[in-house]
Amino acid sequence: MDLLRSVIDELKQIKVVNMRNRELVLDLLQSVVEIITYGDKHDPSILECFMDRQVVAEFVRMLDISENSRIEAPLLQYLSIMIQNMDNEHAICKTTIVSAMVILIALFCIRMNLMGETWLHTICLF
Repeated sequence: MDLLRSVIDELKQIKVVNMRNRELVLDLLQSVVEIITYGDKHDPSILECFMDRQVVAEFVRMLDISENSRIEAPLLQYLSIMIQNMDNEHAICKTTIVSAMVILIALFCIRMNLMGETWLHTICLF
């Protein structure tokens, strides 16, 4: 749980996501996914920390502060991986992630000015 707190604190320090720090941000987001996936199977306190520290809001914030860094697709992929690896007994956490994913897809599509069939294709990817 300390590792998750440390990664979240590092994410919270990021003020802008650009091509210079893109890889760092993606590494941190991937670490969150790995920690949550582990916690889902072995340590429920990690999921509690995930919810208490509002990590999904950090994912949304990363997208919001992104300046042409192209983190949208990996960010959605990471959320998808978390959802696929979570057990059903953690329905509240899973529902929160799914809700965030829908918001991120909408923001991504608005940002990319996607409409019509492209919108549907993007949603179907996840």
